[in-house]
Amino acid sequence: MTSRPAKATPVRIRTAATAASIGTFVEYYDFVVYAYFASVFGPLFFPVKSAPASLLLTFAAFATSYLVRPLGAMIFGPLGDRYGRRSVLSGVILLMSAATTLIGFLPAYGQIGVAAPILLTVIRLVQGISVGGEFGGAISYVAEFAPARRRGFLLSWLGVAIGLGLLAGALVSAAVSRSVSPDALASWGWRVPFLLALPLGLVGVYLRLRLADTPEFVAAAREGGVENAPLRASVRRDFRAIALTVAILAGLTVFTYLYLIYLPTYLVSVLHYGRSAALLANVVGIAAFCVGMPLFAALSDRFGRRPVLIAGSGALTALSYPGFLLLGSGRTATLGWTLAVLGLLTAATFAPCLPILPELFAVGTRYTSMGLGWNICAVLFGGAAPLVATSLIVTTGDPAAPAYYAMLGGALSLAAALAIKETAGNRLARAANQAVEPDSRVPAGNPATAPE
Repeated sequence: MTSRPAKATPVRIRTAATAASIGTFVEYYDFVVYAYFASVFGPLFFPVKSAPASLLLTFAAFATSYLVRPLGAMIFGPLGDRYGRRSVLSGVILLMSAATTLIGFLPAYGQIGVAAPILLTVIRLVQGISVGGEFGGAISYVAEFAPARRRGFLLSWLGVAIGLGLLAGALVSAAVSRSVSPDALASWGWRVPFLLALPLGLVGVYLRLRLADTPEFVAAAREGGVENAPLRASVRRDFRAIALTVAILAGLTVFTYLYLIYLPTYLVSVLHYGRSAALLANVVGIAAFCVGMPLFAALSDRFGRRPVLIAGSGALTALSYPGFLLLGSGRTATLGWTLAVLGLLTAATFAPCLPILPELFAVGTRYTSMGLGWNICAVLFGGAAPLVATSLIVTTGDPAAPAYYAMLGGALSLAAALAIKETAGNRLARAANQAVEPDSRVPAGNPATAPE
């Protein structure tokens, strides 16, 4: 059952972007809180003698949640494609924030024994399923409201929401860390940031339920363009585009998780910076990412997705290893500007990818197909990033070894960017055979002149 149609007025477009971004904010707030406190609560749930081994087990639980993210896409994506984006996105954010809050109430190993790590892993699995249904729907929702000539710019605020979620998580975590003693932090202080997820989620549910469904989806439903079996249609019809999506997203996924999420733990546990210095440097990197997202997205609207993606992924692939070497310099000033450059280049890779994805798929399978591509990539290159990075350091003894993983992801994105056709200015396809069809009203070679 679809909700009432909504004309894509400027106010509705801005409201849609804001409501869609809330879930993304909560998702990445949780990520950074988990990563930031991994070295604190890891021994509480995985009490082994070796600190690196405890950290590995903690990040293994982190990575496990990613294994079920495609399952979340297979559950929520078809629901969103069949019945509408709004209601599904509202349910997803409620499930996600509730699971995050439960971590804050979870007893440790010393209280309930082996049940503690098992429950932590189960909750992470629930989070993974809910997150698997979030981003594909959020991108679909904003893209289907956005005019062609501003689609990249409007979608970039989902990326900004990622940065703000990471920033909020880092600042809340730092405030808690500085406000209580080390013993109190290990006992109960680490739980506070997780408990804050519930009110954030409730705000998101409220905003999303007040919205109408997208004009594109409502029009498709009226014209009989809604798939009765979106998952089957997605796998059968969009297989190649889903595989291309995974390749396109590989670089930005690795870059995001290494440079914006894993870095606080890396700086403290591997390079032995103080928590304050690590937090400050991470804030600088995230701030650069947030500033870069709308800038590079606007460039992708004006000059095309491919040039921006090729430049961003190529530069970050080439600079990853030198960047990690500079992180190990021990100088706080060098640390700050290095992360600023890495954050800015991560935005240059991320920004053009967000509009590329909905431009590859028709409305009847867009939520499902984007969700599958996004979450398969997250399994292969995202959730495993902290685990792979830590394993590479332990295995090679080289503190800069995580750069090899970043270079692999960047090379895949660069190859995909060279292979894809330009999609800027394309009208979003309503029927399957219209996918990636240029808007006939858009003058050739000038995506920025696409009409409202």
